[in-house]
Amino acid sequence: MHEMLDCWCKENRKEKTAAIEAGEATEAELEASLKEVAAKMAEIKTKRDATQDEVDKDWAALNEAKAEREMDEIMKQHDQKFKSLNQRQKGSAKSVASRCHQQEEENMLMVFLYAWNTETREQLVVKNYGAKLDQKKQKLDAVQTMFRSFANQLEQGIGNWRGIPFGSYAHRLD
Repeated sequence: MHEMLDCWCKENRKEKTAAIEAGEATEAELEASLKEVAAKMAEIKTKRDATQDEVDKDWAALNEAKAEREMDEIMKQHDQKFKSLNQRQKGSAKSVASRCHQQEEENMLMVFLYAWNTETREQLVVKNYGAKLDQKKQKLDAVQTMFRSFANQLEQGIGNWRGIPFGSYAHRLD
């Protein structure tokens, strides 16, 4: 039996060794191919992300253009309404005094709108930076308190240096 196994091992050794070498070569090829595929996938993902960013920017630009177009339409509609209103006002105006009064009212509205716009912007700035300023004020107050405490401790320490009050050295320094 031992002779049969020995013979079988000798005969199949070449075949098995060749199969192992072929398997190792195939494994190396597959690993190289896998690395190439992984690199290609990373490249494709990068391109996909860049393309998605471009699509997002294009959508944003499209939405902005739509909003502008809608605002233009609204402005045209309001402009037409204002024109018809203006024509009716011109027709109903009886004197120069009534037109001056109307102009004063429009000017007053513009002043109010400008003031409202300014106040709104001011409130936005205060809202954005108010909390930051409060935090910085609190930090500054804490630092000032710390320095005052340090100065008091320093004065107490200098005043009692070696058991001699600070004032007793003053007359010697003159």
